[in-house]
Amino acid sequence: MWRGSAATGWNEDCSSALLEFASGAHGIYTQVFYARRDAASRGATVSGYLGTVSFDWYTNELRRVRHHAPFSAVERAGERASHFGGDMELGHDFIGVIRGTARSRTPIETGIRSVYACLAARESAASGQFVAVRQVGASA
Repeated sequence: MWRGSAATGWNEDCSSALLEFASGAHGIYTQVFYARRDAASRGATVSGYLGTVSFDWYTNELRRVRHHAPFSAVERAGERASHFGGDMELGHDFIGVIRGTARSRTPIETGIRSVYACLAARESAASGQFVAVRQVGASA
């Protein structure tokens, strides 16, 4: 669901992505920002033949389930391990790189991959079709 328009600016209230990996495993990413309290949702799930792993950014929980064995586990990240602090870390990295006192923890290829994924997602949303994500180093 999108709110707004190209003229006024888009406001993404909720979205989902369905992925299929080369191994045949499927993954989903979902975010629902308009939900209140503990109904909020933002996370990812990957499920294949052997098992399922999912992560919820609001609860900081990683859930692992083995499909063919009596095994499942839930891990909780500490309070200070919030996904939402990433902007602060990126800012510190950027300042360190500019000052020459640190090296970037993410190579430019990581950013390019993210851009390609976002462009494919936008095209998919506009066309209602699956769109292959261009890979770094591949021709357009």
